[in-house]
Amino acid sequence: MPRLSFVYPEMLLFLLALALFWGLALATPRRLTPWRFWGSLGIRTALALALIFAAAGAQLVLPVRDLTTVFLLDGSDSLPPSGRAQAETFIQEALNSMPEGNQAAIVVFGGNALVERAPSDEQRLGRIASVPIATRTNIEDAIQLGLALFPSDSQKRLVLLSDGGENDGQALEAAQLAAARGVPITTVDLVLTSSDAEALVARLEAPSRVREGQTATLKATIESTVAQRATVRLIGEAGVLEERTVDLQPGANEVAFGAQIAGTGFQRYRVQVEPERDGRAQNNEAAALIQVQGPPRILVVASERDQAAAIVGALGAANMIAEPISPEGMPQDLAGLSAYEAIILVNTPARDLPVSVMAALPGYVRDLGKGLLMIGGDQSFGVGGYGRTPVEEVLPVYMDVRDREERPDLALVFVIDKSGSMDACHCANPDRNSAQMTSAGTRKIDIAKEAVAQASSLLGPTDSVGVVSFDSRAIRTIEVTQGATVDSVIDAMAPVEPRGSTNVRAGLLEAEAMLSGVDARIKHVIFAHRRLGLRRRSG
Repeated sequence: MPRLSFVYPEMLLFLLALALFWGLALATPRRLTPWRFWGSLGIRTALALALIFAAAGAQLVLPVRDLTTVFLLDGSDSLPPSGRAQAETFIQEALNSMPEGNQAAIVVFGGNALVERAPSDEQRLGRIASVPIATRTNIEDAIQLGLALFPSDSQKRLVLLSDGGENDGQALEAAQLAAARGVPITTVDLVLTSSDAEALVARLEAPSRVREGQTATLKATIESTVAQRATVRLIGEAGVLEERTVDLQPGANEVAFGAQIAGTGFQRYRVQVEPERDGRAQNNEAAALIQVQGPPRILVVASERDQAAAIVGALGAANMIAEPISPEGMPQDLAGLSAYEAIILVNTPARDLPVSVMAALPGYVRDLGKGLLMIGGDQSFGVGGYGRTPVEEVLPVYMDVRDREERPDLALVFVIDKSGSMDACHCANPDRNSAQMTSAGTRKIDIAKEAVAQASSLLGPTDSVGVVSFDSRAIRTIEVTQGATVDSVIDAMAPVEPRGSTNVRAGLLEAEAMLSGVDARIKHVIFAHRRLGLRRRSG
């Protein structure tokens, strides 16, 4: 039967003020005609009542006939598989007979309580996926969570399916709370006998990602309450892949399968058990998804393409996709590099790598978990200029020799000839000494700059470096600086251009003057002149 209820019933005390208003209206002399007086009084009374009812939160409660049932399912270890199967069978039968308009929810509990299903009119149970803490049984948490799931516009009922072996929480206090809210609790007597037999697939472990052509190991955990024989099948996209007969022991049994992976994309694999004796077939299967990726792509970086030919062939023979590329053709950001599983640097100097690639390689290795390999040569590691670079940080080797004993500090001054003769290209000539050859088109001054940069990369943090450039007069291009970086040396050398005549004496005297003011145990002057020979003078 419909009834009127109030959220704030104390606000109804204002009805006394309405009575006072009527008294004053009746006691005051009337100047209006009777019908106007009573009409005005009625309208004002109706408005006052509306305001009082609104403040009190008046609501019309209609009778409800629909029922919402929350099943509290025990998922702890104290309930054997046969008892769990019996409880799930009870829930499925209850759902099948649920009248139209009714709803049901499921809470699975152990040491904690989890919502397996929100209130719904769905009549299919499906596989229970919630896994609570199985070592404890806390009925109090289950009841409190069940009470929170009820909608306000239906009748309410809790159904407890458990062996009652509580070892955590206070179920009695939660039951009193449910009674105070008018929610009845019904318990289901799970009749468990030693003759009950149950087998189920508890879980299926499989790798999340594999490569095409690999063999994936899938491990199924099958639980049984009795010793019995069962048929276990591995089912893939194409049907049954393997079938074997196993002898199950009471408790957990592990059965492993090896599946040869073909194709790419997500593939679904199932393990199905068919025991001789079973209480419920609904839990006899488990599934897993495996992401199958194609052959790995390897980026082979080489300044000279022929030097990468051997490793490209070896990778192809190992069913990998090797893509040779020049340093300037590499992807410039981390997103582009992430398409490759590994990067191989084949005798490639650091100066050939784009600055953005050099900066992205640490993140490529550390954040994405990709591989970085450097192949040795006369342009790799320390001689390739990788000292004190981001690449050195991610490689497992240092680019210089690190002695156990402390090495004496070194002061090194380069004397660079920048006269007009250094503007000429130093081309390959078979009649000359091989130490004086370089690739066609490279100016002598650029060769000298490169020599200074590579030598600077091998200096330690306590070493000092300076540069004197000379033509008709000597100029201190870089003052003697301790711990100078390769980048700072390159930047300082960049403006040096060949012009003027040659005054060797002025350059050497300036270098001697620079070293005289430096406190270092070892002092060297390296002289680079127009014939491209490097001469060292120790002091």
